[in-house]
Amino acid sequence: MTDNPTENTMDDLRERLAEFVREYERACVYAPNTLVSEFLDSISLTHTITPIREPEHGTLYRYVDRKCRCDECRAANAAYSREYRAGLRREAGKHG
Repeated sequence: MTDNPTENTMDDLRERLAEFVREYERACVYAPNTLVSEFLDSISLTHTITPIREPEHGTLYRYVDRKCRCDECRAANAAYSREYRAGLRREAGKHG
């Protein structure tokens, strides 16, 4: 273990996961779903699982990665495209 709390937490999770896998390998034939839920219950007692937030509308990420086509996301993509093309024109002017 180190002095870094994050590393200690990760080490703890790795150890608990390794123990879970050993237990699972020994008993998976009998009740695999029970073992998984027991492991998740034990993790939830000591660790907080923070849900990942959905990206906001009006961002290029939401337009490109999430394929959102709402007005806000379309506007974000249009603004990015405008800036990108303007940059290309500036670069072409430097070398022309």
